[in-house]
Amino acid sequence: MSGLMRMVDGPDVTALVTQQDALAAAREAALAAAVPGRVVTGRVQVDWDQGESGTRFLVVALPDLGVFGYKQFHWIGDGVHYACHLFSTEDGAPLGVVDAAALTTLRTAATAALGVQALHRGSGDATVAVIGSGAEARAGLRALAAVTDIGEARVTSRNPANREAFAADMATELGLKVVAVDSVRAAVKDAHIAYSATASNGPVVYRAQDIEGLPVLASIGSTAPDQREAAGDVFTSAGVVLIDTTDALHESGDLIEARDRFGFDSARALLLGTALEVPPTAADDRTAVFKSIGSPEQDVVLALHILRRAEQQERGRLVQPAMSRKQNL
Repeated sequence: MSGLMRMVDGPDVTALVTQQDALAAAREAALAAAVPGRVVTGRVQVDWDQGESGTRFLVVALPDLGVFGYKQFHWIGDGVHYACHLFSTEDGAPLGVVDAAALTTLRTAATAALGVQALHRGSGDATVAVIGSGAEARAGLRALAAVTDIGEARVTSRNPANREAFAADMATELGLKVVAVDSVRAAVKDAHIAYSATASNGPVVYRAQDIEGLPVLASIGSTAPDQREAAGDVFTSAGVVLIDTTDALHESGDLIEARDRFGFDSARALLLGTALEVPPTAADDRTAVFKSIGSPEQDVVLALHILRRAEQQERGRLVQPAMSRKQNL
């Protein structure tokens, strides 16, 4: 139906995307981002009401895939609203709009799972520590379960009721032993992998000494300069540091502190897409860290997969775009 674009809402996103779909899209985006010039991105943020309200646009062009677009989100009070808009690089025509709330959670967890996959060297069932007990933490454990054999998971967070609920719910959903514990140190003790997904709106949650002996850490909190999750010494003491985008070096409060206070050399950081092609080898037993802040190619590639699947299954709504070509009179 030429000239129409497809609208895909949140429930359709959840119905259309499997964990393997999200992992495949995350891999495609990471590999593309590792090739110079293949992905062109930009970010714009506008705040008002003393920062209590604002909007952000994460823009990307992927000419090889025939698509460009952006994820836009805004916060008014406590609510955050997301949408992903896609267009054709061939003629600029709108392709569709995808609700990006569930999409963001899916692509974040899938990207982090790939980071863990690139860094984890163990065999057999892994013990996984989860730091945080919200929706992002739940999605992270699901994604890890899709790429790693997990024997046991431990969860810790600042809210005892939330971590107990997380343990009960995820044990039932994934068929795993999931135990709630009261500290980061208790969670990571003898663990093989830690997945960190905290709200990042307070002081640092853990320092290098708190995760000493941990083989692999994936951190997805602290995506802005004023947010904190891991102390800067987590990165300077790491054997390998892997990032999903070079923007993380100057946008994550954790990595900013690592550089400015602890002298972290940004040249040490490797891109995820590079590590997927040639897995990094640590020279010692220090923790290998993956840090993710999200990048628009991750959003747009997954949104493109969703639009294609929606077309195949005739889901979503076809609408006439409210956009026309300017005519010079």
